[in-house]
Amino acid sequence: MAFQLVLNAHLQITLVISIRNRSNCGFDTLFQIMTMNPSNQYIVTRNENDFRFEVVTKDGTAYIDYRWSGEILLLLYIFVPVSFRGKGISRVLLEHVLNYALEKKVKIKVFCPYIAKYIRMHPEHQGLLANNE
Repeated sequence: MAFQLVLNAHLQITLVISIRNRSNCGFDTLFQIMTMNPSNQYIVTRNENDFRFEVVTKDGTAYIDYRWSGEILLLLYIFVPVSFRGKGISRVLLEHVLNYALEKKVKIKVFCPYIAKYIRMHPEHQGLLANNE
């Protein structure tokens, strides 16, 4: 088992654990545990059981629901607790998910109007859209 802290281009810090999986033809398995935004205010985790990227707050969990369709990451819905809206959680979540797609070299398909608007307002992410080809 190996631990690694990664600082990406957006100054997000990610803790990655690599485990050698000997029962599965010797392939390495990577688990991304958490990402912290630059101000270290919010921690993003990927909840693979519930298909969510999450930020836990004192008033509940902010999240982006996702699913997979082959090699395409489907972004279904974003939710932020009312008392935490307007404090940058949605931006942190979205940047994390979009960086995840970029790092994994997968395309995305967006079903949430809020996420679609965010991507329209940030053209640097439009290349990730599956329908852009």
